[in-house]
Amino acid sequence: MVTKDGKSEHYTRQEGDAGFWHHSYIMKNHDAYYDDSTLRYLRRDNEIEMCGGAVLDPYGKGVPQIEQLASELLARGVPDDMPIRVAVMHSFTEYDNSMIGTLRDWAH
Repeated sequence: MVTKDGKSEHYTRQEGDAGFWHHSYIMKNHDAYYDDSTLRYLRRDNEIEMCGGAVLDPYGKGVPQIEQLASELLARGVPDDMPIRVAVMHSFTEYDNSMIGTLRDWAH
């Protein structure tokens, strides 16, 4: 996750397994996790799925958080051609459940 003020937190597959894949057992900053402005993500086998306030306006207010997350994921070894999908958030925006590019497109 990446907060609006740029703090980030990630976990590995091993940490996920140990925490039963539930954020309450894995994440350290629970307040940030539940904040609507926090960009949260899930790495699937073939895509990164993002949700949170940043992806409601990915080409406006969300740019800094998405760029930071993309750069951090590339630094962690995620392939640069991994597509990014906006999660189904029932937000009634044009970006709901849509692809917004790849990590390479967003990394800075």
